[in-house]
Amino acid sequence: MVPTPADSNPLARLANAIPNGAAIALSYGGRSVGALLALYVAYDQVYDRSQAFGVSVAVLALLSLAPVPRRFATVVSALGGSLILFGGALLWSESAGPWMVLAGGVAVAGALVAAQHGGRRIGDAISGLFFGSGVDAALVFAIIFLVKG
Repeated sequence: MVPTPADSNPLARLANAIPNGAAIALSYGGRSVGALLALYVAYDQVYDRSQAFGVSVAVLALLSLAPVPRRFATVVSALGGSLILFGGALLWSESAGPWMVLAGGVAVAGALVAAQHGGRRIGDAISGLFFGSGVDAALVFAIIFLVKG
């Protein structure tokens, strides 16, 4: 038997073993839980800049849950997950920071698996992942200059 391209890639085999509904649920669930964790960090902090960053990440992640056209769904879901992932990395020293990293990782993995099942380009999810790190960096830069304390 000659392996097909989908059979020869172990990551594709793993993605195909996960049901599509579970992948979508992981993506939505990871973004939702991550946004709640970011709001918890904002509530728990006395430092204004950390509060602003937590609220900003939460709002953007929650916006990524809104329905979008199918051609943008992969990028938007990976972007929302990566905002949580990289936001948690920036807030690692806070109690919820490591949990945000986990929730963001789950959300991005769910977006990747859903893209594999939907026959969409995996590169779109990877682009959303890297774009999310840039958005987090831009948020930090803007908050440094706009928020006192």
